[in-house]
Amino acid sequence: VSTLETSMMKIFRVILASVIVMGFSSVCVACSVCMGNLESSMTKGMMAGIGVLLGITACVLVSFGCFFVCLARRSSRVTCQK
Repeated sequence: VSTLETSMMKIFRVILASVIVMGFSSVCVACSVCMGNLESSMTKGMMAGIGVLLGITACVLVSFGCFFVCLARRSSRVTCQK
């Protein structure tokens, strides 16, 4: 297979994918989150979910930080006692 044929196939695939995306574009923007309606319950639920996940992540990171500070303090106490 020549390079001309492979480049033509790539162009054909890109054009075909573009036509498919354009044909289904109304389906892709159907939800209120995608359209940007800030007053919908779906958007409010998504924002609340993001807040909860960020809160959990922050708690886990703070816990790891406190654990390492505790280890550092214990280590310094052990080396000072020797």
